[in-house]
Amino acid sequence: MLINYKVSLKSAVLFLALAFPFKQASAAAEINSDLIYFGTVISRSFSNVASDVEGLVISRLEEGSVVEKDTVVAQLDTKRLKIERKRILAKIKQKTKQLAHDKLQVQRIQMLNGSNAISADKLDQAVLKKELSQETLDIAKHDLELVSLDIERSTIRAQIAGVVAQSFAQVGEYVQRGTALSKIVDPNYIEVTMRVSGEQSANVPVNSTVTIRTNSRQGIGTIRSHIPSSNIDNPHTEMRVEVVSGEFTPGEMVKVIATTHLAQRD
Repeated sequence: MLINYKVSLKSAVLFLALAFPFKQASAAAEINSDLIYFGTVISRSFSNVASDVEGLVISRLEEGSVVEKDTVVAQLDTKRLKIERKRILAKIKQKTKQLAHDKLQVQRIQMLNGSNAISADKLDQAVLKKELSQETLDIAKHDLELVSLDIERSTIRAQIAGVVAQSFAQVGEYVQRGTALSKIVDPNYIEVTMRVSGEQSANVPVNSTVTIRTNSRQGIGTIRSHIPSSNIDNPHTEMRVEVVSGEFTPGEMVKVIATTHLAQRD
């Protein structure tokens, strides 16, 4: 009876195997994998503030200051320019009187010349002197316009509303025309830029949704572009992420986390 029992058990196992065959999984199981990148927050809308005149910086806004359009960002000393304007005004006053005198002289000589009491050369000299006085006065008035404009430009204002992201010139520094003073960015139009390898960028295609994170804040972003570098000696890809949600400051470093689905076989 024992032998018959064993045979019967084997037969039962064989029957079950034939009736319900074991099917090995052909599809790989999916697992989530986080790819972590590090990038810098930048603004797509910004304004570089530079000085249009030379002068001594006597005040400026600190980095992080919030500004509206036309807010004073920096102030240059105008003492020298105001002294120059005062000198030009005095010159204009003097030349105006001189011109009036020369005009009277021309009129007087013209009357005398009409009666042949004075030579034509004297009239020519008087007319030339009047014209020179007029030219000198015109130059002085032009100089006044220039120095007045420089005084106005010594007050440097923001061209856009935003945040002072960078300040370059220091109080007490003498700057020349064209010197960069600060950079203002609009925090409402920001993105994250990252330099990665071509292989790394391939793992996160355009339009992928990513998480943007700092130690205390988190937001959502979308991969907008992959820009390969043309530098053969330093090949890389610049990956740009549009910030969809979250509050981040241009210039700060953030962590960008992309979740990918990787295949894993048993």
